[in-house]
Amino acid sequence: MAAALFVACGRGEPALVIRDVTVIDGTGAAPLPAVTVVVRGERIAAIGEDVDYPGGSEVIDGRRKYLIPGLWDLHFHLAGLDPHPNALETLVSFGVTGVRDMGGDLDTLIRRREEVEAGVRIGPKIVMAGYTLQGDQYADFHRAVRTEEEGRTAVAEMDARGVDFIKVHNMLKPEVFFAIVEEASARGLAVAGHVPRGVSPLEASEAGMKSFEHAEALLEAEIFRRDDPAGDIITALSRLTGPAASELFATLAENGTAFTPTLSGYEAFVASQEEETVRARGEGLFRRLVAMTGEMHAAGVTILAGTDTRSAPGAALHRELALLVEAGLTPLEALRAATSIPASFLGLDDNLGTIAVGKLANLVLLEANPLDRIENTSRVSAVILKGTYLDPGAIFPAVADPSR
Repeated sequence: MAAALFVACGRGEPALVIRDVTVIDGTGAAPLPAVTVVVRGERIAAIGEDVDYPGGSEVIDGRRKYLIPGLWDLHFHLAGLDPHPNALETLVSFGVTGVRDMGGDLDTLIRRREEVEAGVRIGPKIVMAGYTLQGDQYADFHRAVRTEEEGRTAVAEMDARGVDFIKVHNMLKPEVFFAIVEEASARGLAVAGHVPRGVSPLEASEAGMKSFEHAEALLEAEIFRRDDPAGDIITALSRLTGPAASELFATLAENGTAFTPTLSGYEAFVASQEEETVRARGEGLFRRLVAMTGEMHAAGVTILAGTDTRSAPGAALHRELALLVEAGLTPLEALRAATSIPASFLGLDDNLGTIAVGKLANLVLLEANPLDRIENTSRVSAVILKGTYLDPGAIFPAVADPSR
């Protein structure tokens, strides 16, 4: 083991110690077996086979267990479309210690983030867009922007309120979309979401869009693009799979345009259809979208793990990882799509995403090896959130008022 891993914790206040655990650090490196991880305060103080720690420390037996970085859900809605009342706590109980909120009531999101950061409420780190910029008011958390000036004004106002990025949706006019991207870029804000109708995925990537959301939304973008509309799903699929898609995927990879397929969200939507014939067609399309995700990954496109679900916060993220493996990612690649890659994508990798000395101690202790079977990410023994050891089954009683 590299000497750099050995950092003596020294004497002082008691620490949280996980002994003899296998560490899967999120970097892509091989697992580190039988090491001790020491957490002091909110941060990782030491990792190694033989480290010192203060007497009176809380010592956790990590034998036959696996320690991974806290998980991210890169497409969630905490305050939009009938939100789950206990989403914050539920996410953490499933090992999700970070979320990218892709659109919701801005006042509610600001309040939720303040509660979590102040320690008033257990919850993941929240990176948020606030209101979704859309061509009309199709939902309560949409902000209708119909002109280029309105688009630039909306970006400026949300920037002033502290949003982390801008979310765009499908019914924006092309000229408004491009004005939004330009204004956001000038302010150092990324743009993510749906490719608007009339804009091709290639145009959106070249303009600087940071991530595309939803596998099925890419089909919509091809169907409605203004220069050469596909017209139907079959034609759109043919453009997004196989040799015809190679140039597009290569450009996305070169431009650093990431893709959040939200396969679990679409899978749940298909399963909810009552008519058997509709469900069967949806299942066939779903399998094609899984394959498309694998082709994008093979072409070098950055894949992000996200769910777009509100009914099963946390649990859906583990299903998403399994679907990414079905798409062709290895278990380690799928795990990184929910740990180190999101942290890097969001510019938070100095503190999060991997297990390393000095980083924030957002960690998940598992009962089984996720590299043997990705579904083992759901076998959560404990969650360490900013250095605090949490039993998943004991999180809800700690909530003073989960209905707020």
